[in-house]
Amino acid sequence: MTNLNIMEQESYKHQLRLLTYNWKRIEWYHYFKLINRLSRFIQEDDQIMSENQLFWLTYNIYLKSHCWISFRNDIINKRKNMCENCGSKWQLTLHHNSYICLGKELDHHVKVLCWDCHQQIKVKKQEDIEFLSSIVKD
Repeated sequence: MTNLNIMEQESYKHQLRLLTYNWKRIEWYHYFKLINRLSRFIQEDDQIMSENQLFWLTYNIYLKSHCWISFRNDIINKRKNMCENCGSKWQLTLHHNSYICLGKELDHHVKVLCWDCHQQIKVKKQEDIEFLSSIVKD
């Protein structure tokens, strides 16, 4: 982690505050890029916030935005209001195939899933991560 003097740290925190207050005026894609650049310099309660924590904080704000909700509803309607795995029409959500294009998603970057199928994918992904971690440790 880069050691910064207090003035530099305050400057980065100030930039993050400005971004947070003005996020509606910035395209989401650019917002994510700026946040990622600043993330390693952000402090919270005298501890550096990890890039991962900052990403998920920003991502959760994005999921509440008009931009995302509009995109989500359009995709679900285009795909006949049904889960692409099991055909269920209940508790539909979008699953990101990748987070690379956040804020500039295209139709093929997401998949319509019911809540149960989405949770199964998340569990499978976590199991894969744990398995790969165990291989690397050995």
